[in-house]
Amino acid sequence: MRAENTQHHPAFDVEQVIKPAEAINGHLAVMETLAEMQAHELCEWFKEERKKIQAQLGEATTKQEFRERFAPLSLHARLHKGTLEIYWSETKGKTKPGADGKTGWFRTRLNKGKRHSYDVSKLASKARSYELTLVLEAERRATALRDFWSRVVTLRLALRKITSQVEELSTQRGADAIEVRVAQLAAAPTAPASNDQPPDDELAAAAAEFPQTGLALHQEGVYD
Repeated sequence: MRAENTQHHPAFDVEQVIKPAEAINGHLAVMETLAEMQAHELCEWFKEERKKIQAQLGEATTKQEFRERFAPLSLHARLHKGTLEIYWSETKGKTKPGADGKTGWFRTRLNKGKRHSYDVSKLASKARSYELTLVLEAERRATALRDFWSRVVTLRLALRKITSQVEELSTQRGADAIEVRVAQLAAAPTAPASNDQPPDDELAAAAAEFPQTGLALHQEGVYD
């Protein structure tokens, strides 16, 4: 019969951590909501500012002017699988007419990579000259929002880990898990020592056969 473990471990007041953690989680949720709102507002701001610039240029009267003023870049924001995405797309052309005869714009998403910002030189190469400053400013703000979102998520994950560790300290689960592991180790068969390392005479024979290898150097350094 197993004797009861009468050791008393120092208590960890979980409430002193859990309550502040819940409050911090609430603040992080507010930050995430604000970031999402700011991302959508940034996209709208970019679209409206570009319209103002295009209006100042006047109406395009020729195909050449229309091609020169046509801006293929668009800025988008969405919450996808718990992640805030702020990305650029490039309009390639119009889709084929559907059953109703209507067409739409065919867009491809530009690859950003793992960084928080797009390659500015590549982004600038796709922008029209009249909108270049606006595109770069929008990307600067988008980069800041992506970085902000990443830091908030990092804080949330760290807080979740801290909460888990506090629960481990405040319960008997940790001690019980150690007892189970000790029992498993005690029940596990011990491998013979001969399987762990070749006998000395085998090492000596191998070193003599291959004198230029590290095995020979090891033999000399350990046994000479």
